[in-house]
Amino acid sequence: MNNGDLAIFSGTGTILWESGTGVSDARLKTNIVPIEGSLDKLSKIKCFYYKYDKSIDPTERRRIGVSAENICSVFKEAAPSADRVNLERLVPLIVNAIKELKVENDLLEREISRLEQV
Repeated sequence: MNNGDLAIFSGTGTILWESGTGVSDARLKTNIVPIEGSLDKLSKIKCFYYKYDKSIDPTERRRIGVSAENICSVFKEAAPSADRVNLERLVPLIVNAIKELKVENDLLEREISRLEQV
């Protein structure tokens, strides 16, 4: 850890969280199951512009975001509570969606090449 970083430790001294990072060592994980249908799940997430209520942010600055309720209905692991979203937990879903798009794109490119040869 760098000086000034924050960390949360388990009872055994393992670092569980460190200034925006989480433990990702496969040796510490069990029941690993691939995420299926990431692109479909991401397409259900509603993104929007909004302003916080004046009692929360008197500047009335326009923001972009998602709602915890919507995220929870699509990917409950990314919404730890009814009013909070952990956007970091969406990263694996986004990575898988990109992979799915690549597979689709590769198939389309092969089909285009085949049609051009006809």
